[in-house]
Amino acid sequence: MSETTGLKASELYYWSVMNSRPIVPPCQAACPAFTDVQGYVALTALGRFAEAYDVARLTNPFSNSCGYVCFHPCEQNCRRAQVDQPISIMELKRAAATFGEACVPAPELTANGQFHMQRRNLGGEAKRIAIIGAGPAGLTAAQDLVTAGHKVTVYEREPNAGGMLRLTIPNYRLPNKALDCDIAEIAAAGVKIKYGQELGKDLDIDELRAGNDAVIIATGLPFSRSLSVFPAEGDNVYTAIPFLKAVKAGQPPALKDRVIVVGGGNVAIDVARTAVRLGAKEVNLVCLESREEMPAHDWEIEEAVAEGVNLNCCLGPSQLIASGASVEGLTCQAVERVFNEEGRFDPKFVENKFADVVGETVIVSIGQGRDTGALVGTNAPDVVADQPPDVFFAGEFATGPGSAIGAVQNGHVTAAAVAAFLTGEPQNKCEPAILEELPERMRPLVTRRKRHAGMTRPSADRVRDFELFEPGLTKTDAAREGLRCLACLSGAVVDPEKCIACLTCVRVCPFEIPKIGADNIAVIDTAECQACGLCATECPAGAITLRRGQEERLLDDTVAAAAAANRVDFYCMNRLYSADDKVPDDPAIVPAMCIGQVSELLMLEALRAGATAVTVSLCPEEGCFFGSARERTLARVAAVQSTLTELGLDPAMIAIKE
Repeated sequence: MSETTGLKASELYYWSVMNSRPIVPPCQAACPAFTDVQGYVALTALGRFAEAYDVARLTNPFSNSCGYVCFHPCEQNCRRAQVDQPISIMELKRAAATFGEACVPAPELTANGQFHMQRRNLGGEAKRIAIIGAGPAGLTAAQDLVTAGHKVTVYEREPNAGGMLRLTIPNYRLPNKALDCDIAEIAAAGVKIKYGQELGKDLDIDELRAGNDAVIIATGLPFSRSLSVFPAEGDNVYTAIPFLKAVKAGQPPALKDRVIVVGGGNVAIDVARTAVRLGAKEVNLVCLESREEMPAHDWEIEEAVAEGVNLNCCLGPSQLIASGASVEGLTCQAVERVFNEEGRFDPKFVENKFADVVGETVIVSIGQGRDTGALVGTNAPDVVADQPPDVFFAGEFATGPGSAIGAVQNGHVTAAAVAAFLTGEPQNKCEPAILEELPERMRPLVTRRKRHAGMTRPSADRVRDFELFEPGLTKTDAAREGLRCLACLSGAVVDPEKCIACLTCVRVCPFEIPKIGADNIAVIDTAECQACGLCATECPAGAITLRRGQEERLLDDTVAAAAAANRVDFYCMNRLYSADDKVPDDPAIVPAMCIGQVSELLMLEALRAGATAVTVSLCPEEGCFFGSARERTLARVAAVQSTLTELGLDPAMIAIKE
């Protein structure tokens, strides 16, 4: 195979990141898109929201939308939960996009969200790829392949891109402007989208194959499933997807006072909450599962109940109660079990035990299906198992129902499969190891901090409209929440060639983590290190650095602040825990996760770079995360002042701010 036929699958950004990190924090490992969670959380803690957004978007082109609708498996695996509560990661992703001003005019995107998405030179002719469907999976694959240097055209039958995120997720959960921003950035990367193009009507699969080197089908699950007990849609009986699409399009059906929703998944919850907002006086949700078995996320169920939705669990629809064309209710049979001993879906009903649920409108939400009729050109009776080698399936069309972030992951996977097909090279994907749980001895040593989660509007208010029911965090609360992160795998690393076994790191660490190993070299356990940086700053041999290059960032920020403002303020972000401090907006500010990271040399560098005044803004005495950081910083400032005096300079050029 010629080396100029294309980019290897392992060189696509998503896979290159995965293959380059032998061990990752559990939050990143849990993210289907393998997002560098710790990276963007740390940047939000520093108030650097635009940079945080860039990091979040590296492997998730829908990070803006996911800040509203992700089911956040990262939080469920956050090591901070072993201390008190997990980081509000999804809220921080949303804050990064909101305060980082993610949505900017397309010509300026390269200055913000797209600087890391530059097109690659394949060294040969770029391949042509057609993608059917402009949802999260199709557009993720498109961006991967475009930034790899291929020519990609996406065909979408709707007038706007976004798939079900656009068509069915209610506005109170996901505002269109967030999705618009994601689509704009994807288009700015070079993805061409043609609207009003439907497979089987405007497009023929065989013609697409003939004109392209590969075709990706990512048309999702556009059909709602129903049950034989219900008539065809109409006469106050609806199915979920058409119902939600009509509401999102501003053409909601006229509901009766009492609405019955059949189903227990997330879509059913959306339907029920939407019915409440449309003015239904009573909404009853009927599902086979028990409350504990319902497939909908717990928090969404709780939100629905708070809004007045009644749960009728362990009931299966048996017969529609109607008088002529008028719906009057639903007869349901009691469910003994939903799953058999092997865990498979196999409902068993209780004989002769029935209950009637009263309602004049029924909305069925028991699942979705894909449209395979337009694929007849492939002559493949089983389109998933027998598709031609140049035809690929992506997203829910291939996997079945899932999440937005799951569709993003599948888009990456599909792009890699296409790249492997085009080049003849294997994908060579590796699975990085996952950092272990926080050691038991560390848990009581970590300072407890209040979790800042998004505020929820009172249920009595939010059910009156389709405005966002969670307004989101303020800048200051987002930074505070970011500061709770344990900085997993961002901590100190020792250079054995420089270590002189002086025991300084052993003495200064507030958590007693460094040890002297058998070879007389300091050893710092990555599973325990909190990345305060005290050991790196105090090490006389310069043998310790922080894994994310915090020292280099502080130096760069110091030089930039001195040039911009002729002064430098080294600002401990833990000051945000004092009552009157907010995220600073001052060109002189050099933010630090811990003021202990500010060395004497850094203070002097600020003066050398042109600053006429240097301030060291300490964290409050009762709010220091890292033990002796304040005291050691005070000692460093005194040492620098002494040096200035010896040089005949004014020691007041550097000052402490409490």
